[in-house]
Amino acid sequence: MIYRTLGILTVVLAVGALAGSATGALISFDFTGADPGLNLPWTTPATLESGVALTSGVALSPNPAVPFKGLSGDDQLNFEMNGDGTPETTLAWALANNIYVSFTLAPEPGKQLNLAGAEALATVIHVSTTGPRQVAIFSSIEGFTADKALAISPQATKWTSNSKATASGILPSDPLYNGVSGPVEFRYYVYGNQHNWKPGALDNISVGGEVVPEPATLALLGLGALGLLRRRTR
Repeated sequence: MIYRTLGILTVVLAVGALAGSATGALISFDFTGADPGLNLPWTTPATLESGVALTSGVALSPNPAVPFKGLSGDDQLNFEMNGDGTPETTLAWALANNIYVSFTLAPEPGKQLNLAGAEALATVIHVSTTGPRQVAIFSSIEGFTADKALAISPQATKWTSNSKATASGILPSDPLYNGVSGPVEFRYYVYGNQHNWKPGALDNISVGGEVVPEPATLALLGLGALGLLRRRTR
């Protein structure tokens, strides 16, 4: 009886271990390499959790309403864009004009993603003294409207070349963010530039979470383990 109890406990613990990996970075990009901005989509993450697929690499918006293009420069994602003649562009302007960098990830077959409570990060670099100096993070789970921003960075120091600011947010504790079985697009809207054709950059992008088996897969694992235990205890 004791051995049977211990066996059942072992099965429960084993299935529990299979239920999810430790919460950490599912994916991150540090853009180490030559000219990431000229080699888009960028498909070389710094980290990629087992069970996660990068289905679309990091790229600029395919349909910006104003000129927006990648630039040369190593070890960070450099770009430049037009402004609108105002003192500084705003998040509303970036949303309206599709000025963003994005990538898409998805769980591999038989897996799901739990994203609720995980951290999302991105750093904007104020390359030019009048270039973009803020970034806002969004996901396709809730959409790309101003009220759905997951994180908004402070402003990088104005008039200071290569000053940085980081958007850091905790993904909502909402059922929508758990048990994710399909692709999720993350967008990073950049803004705060003062003049046309001023460069900026992004770096240190990451999204946290955990990979778990789909319920049907987990149930099959449990049934298989219990069946094996029954055979061994007969």
